[in-house]
Amino acid sequence: MNIKGREIKPYTSIFVIAETASSHEGRVDIAKKMADAAAAAGADAIKFQMLDADSLLVPGHHKYKSFKEIQFSEREWRDIIAYARSTGLCIIAEIFDDKSFVLAEQLNIDIYKVPTSDLTNPFLLSGMAASGKFVILSVGSATEAEIEFAVKAFESKGNKNLALMHGFQNFPTKIEDTKFRLLDFLKRRYPYYIGFADHVDAESELALVLPAAAIGYGASIIEKHITLDRSLKKRDYYSALDPREFSRMVGLIRGVEKAYGSPGSGHSPAEAAYRKLMKKKIVAGRNIAKGQMIRMEDIMFRRTDEDGLIPGEYQKILRQAKKIMPEYSVIREEDVD
Repeated sequence: MNIKGREIKPYTSIFVIAETASSHEGRVDIAKKMADAAAAAGADAIKFQMLDADSLLVPGHHKYKSFKEIQFSEREWRDIIAYARSTGLCIIAEIFDDKSFVLAEQLNIDIYKVPTSDLTNPFLLSGMAASGKFVILSVGSATEAEIEFAVKAFESKGNKNLALMHGFQNFPTKIEDTKFRLLDFLKRRYPYYIGFADHVDAESELALVLPAAAIGYGASIIEKHITLDRSLKKRDYYSALDPREFSRMVGLIRGVEKAYGSPGSGHSPAEAAYRKLMKKKIVAGRNIAKGQMIRMEDIMFRRTDEDGLIPGEYQKILRQAKKIMPEYSVIREEDVD
């Protein structure tokens, strides 16, 4: 998959998403600063939660007032998205209602994310599937039946540009609820990209380690909350990294990418040099005369700076010597008849 020139590949090309959630506090200027911070920290994409409180919650919900305070108007969203796009980041919108989806389509959002709350919403799923765009399904705390429902909704529309993202926010999520093995299950069960959204306590050193560790379980998309200053303890600070920490996390991920290397048994130049230095070769165990029949007692296995046959190839040189071979000299196949 290639998104805005950025290839996504398991193990070696991980797509890193900076999640803003509610950290912008409903302020356009902060949302723009977060886009700048995400780009500077090395993220590939920035994700915004597009919502309308009246379409998401009943008025009596304990979070209704809070969501009302942070939601942006259409004009504000246009300003934010245009600015975020100017940073070069891929733009992701997590859509919580039909009204927001209509606006997101008008803004030509690059990638959509379906929150776990709408994993079985046939109307929202149908609209996203019809868009033909790459869509991330949030499957944290979902049942297998709910995941199947969402996947089939897309497959029925012929849209297979999907990723399944494990992970949920529990303000913060406990380490034991990370459950990496679910990533392995998703990878084996579905022929789609697998992602991991980490929400452990940002004060824990594992907040930097777990995203990189998830790569080993097949996660090719990593999502992590970002905030401008966690010490202020504003909205969604629990699992959010400061820009400098986010940059360190990205660095760890890029390091892990390099560590995986290419599949197969081919050797890098460094490995080839190491082999030459460390592997034992077949050398003369004593002075060998020309015409002499070489026997096992005439050879030995030693490290040498020269190229030569490895011990397992000794039978190739148990023949008549074609030349004089001094003790400790490398014996090659062309040196015998």
